[in-house]
Amino acid sequence: MGTINVDWANLSPKQYLPLNGHIEARFRASTGQWTAPTLVAGTEISVSGLSPGLNYGQQCYEGLKAFRTIDGRINVFRPQFHASRIRRSAGSVCLPPPPEDLFLECIRRAVAENAEYVPPSESDAFLYIRPVLFGASTGLWGPCDEIILAVFVHPAKPQHGADAVAGVVCDEFDRCAPRGTGSFKVGGNYAPVGYPQTVCFSLPSSLTILERSGGMWQRPHRWDMVLCCTLTARRIRSLKNSRQVASLVTGSGKMASTSLSSLQLKMPFRAPRAIVW
Repeated sequence: MGTINVDWANLSPKQYLPLNGHIEARFRASTGQWTAPTLVAGTEISVSGLSPGLNYGQQCYEGLKAFRTIDGRINVFRPQFHASRIRRSAGSVCLPPPPEDLFLECIRRAVAENAEYVPPSESDAFLYIRPVLFGASTGLWGPCDEIILAVFVHPAKPQHGADAVAGVVCDEFDRCAPRGTGSFKVGGNYAPVGYPQTVCFSLPSSLTILERSGGMWQRPHRWDMVLCCTLTARRIRSLKNSRQVASLVTGSGKMASTSLSSLQLKMPFRAPRAIVW
């Protein structure tokens, strides 16, 4: 593991560091086989301009985090949950669900190859992990032959800090509809939220947009629920009614993506399963 000079306290979302590369595994429909995970330098991927990933949004993704412990180990938070969810999302857009062991190995390799970019334990930063799965070869008139699973990583800090945020209800926009794809993490669910975000930009910086998704109000950067609930940071934020009684509000599972945080609140506590090395 190399030595790098990073100001962990002042990471910017607009700052991209020159990491060691990303991991790719490719599936061929003609053979029904996945390739072994491979380290690829840079962030560029060559795809067909007539691929269903570009033309029809045949894509899904995940987002998870790696943390460094005080004894120097690196933990990835609940990767099995994300392996299960990306398989479910893949099925919704006719992509081959990546096997769990392949997905976990891609995650492990992506973090291990960039281990020096996992922030120190005393920092509030983390290594963000972005797996993405999409149809990559020509497939304008039907299914394509090549599917790419790519896993990228980059250091990041919590987007909204550790304090409560104000919200503004945007009642002119529904992110998804009943019986739609709102419960899957596919790109087409997220691109349209640019409209309410532009509304947010015209408001004071202390306010944050809430969007409605199938009858549920959601934030543009956290579509899972009406509140920011981050168990990994040991904090839970909820709504209070007129009697100041707090409650966790989540959306229908048919219209909102499954939230790891809300699931955790509904199950008995047990130590998180994680990739550790």
